[in-house]
Amino acid sequence: MLTHLHIAHFVLIEQLDIDLHHGFSVITGETGAGKSIILGALSLLTGAKAEQRMVKEGCKKCVVEGIFDIETPGLETFFTEHDIDYDPDEHLCIIRREVTAAGKSRAFVNDTPVLLTDLKTLCAHLIDIHSQHQNLLMGQAHFLLDTLDAVGEGASIMPAYRQAYEAWREAKAQLDDLRQQQQEDADQADFLTMRCREIDDAHLQEDEQATLEEEADMLAHAGDIKEGLYSAMSAFDENGADVAGHLRQATAALERISRVFAPAAELRDRIDSARIEIEDIADETERLASRVDFDPQRQMVVDDRLRMIYELEKKHHVETIAEILDIRNDMAERLDRLACGNEALAEAVARWNRRRNSYTKKPAAFPKPAKKPPQRWPTTSRRRWPSWGCPTAGYRLLWKRCLRPALWEPTWPPCSSAAMPTSRRKTSARSPRAARRLA
Repeated sequence: MLTHLHIAHFVLIEQLDIDLHHGFSVITGETGAGKSIILGALSLLTGAKAEQRMVKEGCKKCVVEGIFDIETPGLETFFTEHDIDYDPDEHLCIIRREVTAAGKSRAFVNDTPVLLTDLKTLCAHLIDIHSQHQNLLMGQAHFLLDTLDAVGEGASIMPAYRQAYEAWREAKAQLDDLRQQQQEDADQADFLTMRCREIDDAHLQEDEQATLEEEADMLAHAGDIKEGLYSAMSAFDENGADVAGHLRQATAALERISRVFAPAAELRDRIDSARIEIEDIADETERLASRVDFDPQRQMVVDDRLRMIYELEKKHHVETIAEILDIRNDMAERLDRLACGNEALAEAVARWNRRRNSYTKKPAAFPKPAKKPPQRWPTTSRRRWPSWGCPTAGYRLLWKRCLRPALWEPTWPPCSSAAMPTSRRKTSARSPRAARRLA
């Protein structure tokens, strides 16, 4: 319910605040007093197109704000899905629309910016502006279902029913996805098997590629590496001068004077440490030089192995062996799922049937309406029809069992609470043509 309306700088209105209360409110005025402008402001609040002419001349922007006391059940889901602040205890919703002099507009719900489409969705449950040709709504399914729910006082039923319906839709989507995935896996079973076998035959190791690439570089430059190592070894014993031997002599000389000259002891220790490090470096250089050797056969084996790895990476559009192994595991999982597909499919079908039965064949699980929907229009209203110029008018409600939902699946549940099935009698024998006639 709209409890307060604020309009500022809209068309001819400088500023207007209207407080509304429960009951029937009437706004009267002479022609040109601004009644239609108020309706235009309400239309803007519901998501109507914004135009420059809406802004009062000389103003930078116009603002239309409405405060609603939300009584419609189920709107909490809207605020949750769109991450909008909402206090369920106060049941208040503040909607604001701003239009600049350039024609740009912004919409806010509880001070949270929202898209225009979301604003229209929300306001469709809060505001209903009647105009000419409203009788055309009788041809719209959602209007008929809402009318049945209102007449049958089904507000207490619909939340539980909608929850059961959404659970069924979720199970149906999962079943469709599983069937589609199984069909794709079945079509590619031979292909997946071949790819898995190809990777298995390669006997790949996760850290193998880096090791092979390092070895390939060494074998390709074996001559240069060996020459460099021999040059380093000769530097330790150049022209017969043993560097380590000279350092031993220096250490012995410093040792002799360290008893009478204390700083010599520190120099002795430093030189001795350098000698040990140089001897270790010389031994390591000699050992590496003995290991490096040009082996054409080994180089061919390494190059072939790397070529095979690169081809697999290119085929699967990856860059590492780890990614190839992940793809192989994924393909193996798809093959296993295909092998056990009948069990998974049977479980999904059973879940789909259970959830479908929860809202199509078990109406006792939902709370009952407060009263049975009327079969005829109230007598007091029928007596007024002649004074309205409709002396021969007639009105009667015909209640029939809802069709099975598989024939019609709108955005909201296809079965009205006021016309929910009251027995377990099957309706699958009806043809689609009969379903369309009844709908």
